Amino acid sequence: MITDDLEKEYYSIQSTCTAFSDELTRQLKKLLGDRRIALGVPIEHRVKAWDSILSKSERQSVTLKSVTDFDDLIGIRLILLFTRDVSTVCGLITENFDVLESEDTKARLSENQFGYQSFHYLIQLKDKWLSIPSMCSFKGYRAEVQVRTLSQHIWAAASHVLQYKVESSVPASIRRTVYRVSALLETVDLEFDRVLTERETYIREADIEKSTALSNVDLLEKMLNALLPVRNKKPTENYSGLLVELHDLGVKTTGDLRTLIEKQRENILKEDREMAERLRDRDNLPEYAEARIKNGIYFGYVGLVRNALKNEYGQAWEKYTISKGGEVGTLFHSLHYAGSG
Repeated sequence: MITDDLEKEYYSIQSTCTAFSDELTRQLKKLLGDRRIALGVPIEHRVKAWDSILSKSERQSVTLKSVTDFDDLIGIRLILLFTRDVSTVCGLITENFDVLESEDTKARLSENQFGYQSFHYLIQLKDKWLSIPSMCSFKGYRAEVQVRTLSQHIWAAASHVLQYKVESSVPASIRRTVYRVSALLETVDLEFDRVLTERETYIREADIEKSTALSNVDLLEKMLNALLPVRNKKPTENYSGLLVELHDLGVKTTGDLRTLIEKQRENILKEDREMAERLRDRDNLPEYAEARIKNGIYFGYVGLVRNALKNEYGQAWEKYTISKGGEVGTLFHSLHYAGSG
């Protein structure tokens, strides 16, 4: 039963719940970013609205002593691009938080059933986190964290709209079609993992010591891993755009790229340090940039190579960036603006 006291409690703690949700999201984003986990969509998080609490309690005849008894009062959803990352993310959750409850919803299904698939965790902060002054107010607060792939999320969203959450709710005449959709979505996850495995094999076996055509982004990334400091590498880099730029300017083989970077390496790393120093005291920098600048770095792999192209080709590079417009041109001029202050 919902009482006026519970409603007053809800609104009295709503801001703390929101702050807890925001902080958990920030920490999870950092954990996933450090492991280079690819998200299908940005992390979703919310504090359950009072109307939703009221509706759920009436629907399920729930009796509560406190609003915080709702396991999903605070909810976070991690929608991953690749199935193989699910186990890694589940491990990160169990390692970094106190897990009060956990469930693999797939366990509800037999091998010939379709249905909702996701990992659910009810978590709270560890005591060592709660000892931090900015987090001590979150003691006693819990959150439900869901982990699923993008394909599983598509199924969950569609089945919610269609109300086909369990097999018995689906008309027999269209059940076969629904089975097929479910199988296709599972196949998408399997084939994405196959792509990752084949890609890793290609990268591992590619011989970058030989001068060969700089023909794809995976070969380009492996070259840059070998030629540039790993600390400069960003979680995401526009290798595809850089590959086009290199080809347009005549850098078409692995040998050409090696010659360019080895010639310009000292200059571009010096420019990187100088840019980080120049921006060190700037306000309103993005969080990811602040962390890099504190470590004396600014440019990622793509930025370093573009600076090498700028140094090597001078006015030809500037004309090229202007003619291309878009990202390259904007980046070129924004870097000069940032460096002029």
